[in-house]
Amino acid sequence: MIRAIWIYGKPVPKGRPRFARNGGVYTPKTTADYEKRIAQAWRDKYGDEKYETKDLRIHVDVYTSKYSTSDVDNFLKIAMDGLQGVAYENDSVIRAAKVVKVQVDPPGTDEGMRIAILETTDMLPNG
Repeated sequence: MIRAIWIYGKPVPKGRPRFARNGGVYTPKTTADYEKRIAQAWRDKYGDEKYETKDLRIHVDVYTSKYSTSDVDNFLKIAMDGLQGVAYENDSVIRAAKVVKVQVDPPGTDEGMRIAILETTDMLPNG
């Protein structure tokens, strides 16, 4: 079964952890806020439904300005972290991932992120 959500507006890549003056580590506010938006988009569409399987694929389509220099792996990470505990218990159940970054023009038009998750039984053997 495929489940997909859209997060409208400028996509936010996963930010690097920050170090506080007291020696603690924290997630940047923009990252935390976007992860919450991803989780809320899932809840709005699917409620408390979670995948029970341990073999999932994730597809992330990022529609962003041609001026974006963010790496695709940071968009994948924010999508996976935003859905952890909401769409699945832990992102270790993701066995395959695909990320496509599409540049939209003019900037600000049709920006967003589409995240699709599907169960898969066609996995490569371990090893």
